[in-house]
Amino acid sequence: MAPAALLAGGVLSFLAVNRHQGPTLPEPSLNDLRVIEQRDYWPQFQRIDGVEFLRELDRPDLFGEDS
Repeated sequence: MAPAALLAGGVLSFLAVNRHQGPTLPEPSLNDLRVIEQRDYWPQFQRIDGVEFLRELDRPDLFGEDS
């Protein structure tokens, strides 16, 4: 009887754990995906003082027109 009780306890424990896996994660937004795509550049981004520097680089009159 002891092996049957152990087996039943194991099965019930397995079912209890699998049933309560927790909340599912939401799908990433398009903005999140854009940030994730840039993860290779994160070390370079950490070297700058702030976002304002990046905004200044985005000015069209800084480097001329895009080719």
